[in-house]
Amino acid sequence: MNSQIFYSESPEIFFDKLQTLLSAIVKKELAENQPKESIQDDLIKINEVCKILKLSKPTIHKQVSLGFYQKHYVGRNILFSKKEILDFVLRKK
Repeated sequence: MNSQIFYSESPEIFFDKLQTLLSAIVKKELAENQPKESIQDDLIKINEVCKILKLSKPTIHKQVSLGFYQKHYVGRNILFSKKEILDFVLRKK
């Protein structure tokens, strides 16, 4: 099926209007789909996880391998999501 678009302006004006329209749509979609909070504000080190859960580092690593929660690498640092750890504490009770 052959689709044609007819326009009354020159092709340059048409493409400028199209680009402006698409740019506005993309900006709107990006603004609406931004994460509500930054994940970096929510990351804690393993020592803090140990204090919250009252467990040793080897136990924390064992629980990670069992899939209770995830660890994240930032450079050489191993970090954990504070929200995920607190959710784990609430599930455990």
